[in-house]
Amino acid sequence: MTKNGVVKGTIAGYDFKKALFSIWFGSKPADENLKKGMLGKG
Repeated sequence: MTKNGVVKGTIAGYDFKKALFSIWFGSKPADENLKKGMLGKG
């Protein structure tokens, strides 16, 4: 994680990665159009 370009720490682990990516790519993304665009389907 960074703040104003300064590294503040890291969060290791697959569970965190899975949760973070689900915001955009999960079954209920925060923005369906953004998901489609990021996957080249929009």
